[in-house]
Amino acid sequence: MTNATQVQLCQHGVEGPWVILVSVYGAKGFRMILGDGYPTALAFRNNVLLGQHIVERIDNETLMPIAEAFWLLFGVHRPNNRALGAER
Repeated sequence: MTNATQVQLCQHGVEGPWVILVSVYGAKGFRMILGDGYPTALAFRNNVLLGQHIVERIDNETLMPIAEAFWLLFGVHRPNNRALGAER
């Protein structure tokens, strides 16, 4: 959604820097299912702020800290070679 929002706003002359805030609510007790069907541990927090990031451009590299924080919510270190989003 961040990439799509950036594209829409740029069409109207609105450009970075961008402030990205990500919160997850109601996660405690849920698991993340990895691509191989392996379930992670249960999320250990119910509500979590994954971070505030100020970036010039929104792309996969600048979103990576948010993805890493999300994985850690489930007690898993995100693999370095893992694509951001759905694999194609």
